[in-house]
Amino acid sequence: MARSGAEGRGVLEGAFALMEVLAHDDEVGLTRLASDAALPKATAHRLLGQLVALGAVQSHEGRYRLGPRTFRLGQAWHPARALRAAAAQPLRELAAAGGGVSLSLSVPEAGHIIVVGGMRGEVDEVFPLRSGVVLPPGSAAELV
Repeated sequence: MARSGAEGRGVLEGAFALMEVLAHDDEVGLTRLASDAALPKATAHRLLGQLVALGAVQSHEGRYRLGPRTFRLGQAWHPARALRAAAAQPLRELAAAGGGVSLSLSVPEAGHIIVVGGMRGEVDEVFPLRSGVVLPPGSAAELV
């Protein structure tokens, strides 16, 4: 029998939907997590229990946040490794010639613009230049 809507989602899709919500907030309660992830509350609770057991999510006093395992896995992702290596010297030269500006190297990935490298300058940062940061819609990187 086919299921529709949120109940028809796969287990991994539901778990990732919860983690996406947690990626945008410090700590979130079960009711809001389930709502924002478009999951039934019982399903969200079950998936969160599994994610907590795996260390991907932490739970404290009925609130949830991303856990250390998620951080470790995220740190292991190195987007566009060859592009970053090829761009390192030109970025250094451009930063030196630009009088202390901050630069970032970004690529389109899954409908988003993701920073894959950067050089911090003397000018205050508008966006963090860490690899993996998703730039907001309408940023200069998206327009280019």
